[in-house]
Amino acid sequence: MVLASQPHASVPQASGDWAATQGAYDFWSSPRVSSTAIRQAHQKSTLERVKAHPIVLEQFRTPRN
Repeated sequence: MVLASQPHASVPQASGDWAATQGAYDFWSSPRVSSTAIRQAHQKSTLERVKAHPIVLEQFRTPRN
């Protein structure tokens, strides 16, 4: 989606033309679309991508005075 590539732009600026802008607003106002469903899909996708890579955690300590 074009909007994701320009997160700081306004919807009309990121969309580029009136049809795309109207499409974005129609999508968000649809009763079949919910912010919860979008967020859950994003979280699921992120977790799937993270699982494909090893994760290394290190703990750094600084001396106390």
